[in-house]
Amino acid sequence: MEKQNGGFCGDNLRILIAVKPESLSRVISYLIGNVSGIAILSCVNDARQVVRHAERILPHLIIVNDRAIGPDAPGTIEALKNASPGSKVVLTFWAASLFSDFPQCNADARIDEASLTKQLAPVLLKLCTPRRQAVSQAINRQEYQ
Repeated sequence: MEKQNGGFCGDNLRILIAVKPESLSRVISYLIGNVSGIAILSCVNDARQVVRHAERILPHLIIVNDRAIGPDAPGTIEALKNASPGSKVVLTFWAASLFSDFPQCNADARIDEASLTKQLAPVLLKLCTPRRQAVSQAINRQEYQ
């Protein structure tokens, strides 16, 4: 199967989530899963699984955290970008102080997990510019219902 370059197909923004613990995965799924135009394709919890899934499903956005991908975050993110070249990668940390531990990390965005509820939607909008208006309208409708 020939890989597509992560372009937006159909009406949905395809998302792969790889975070630990499972409760955080549920929070992220809740924050974005009910938004029109977003499809969470898979939730996994380790580095090998996320790379295999990314190569197979070619998501537009991959959300990972330091606990799921382990101490080799830069290597795992590089593998993700090779497996699914069009994907944007968001790396979350349980504490903002850990950002400095991964300065060479090639993630498209980094978020402190304590700020996920405030930062996830704006980061998603910024990274997904081609669908920005549609996703923004869907998020705004969700917030004001």
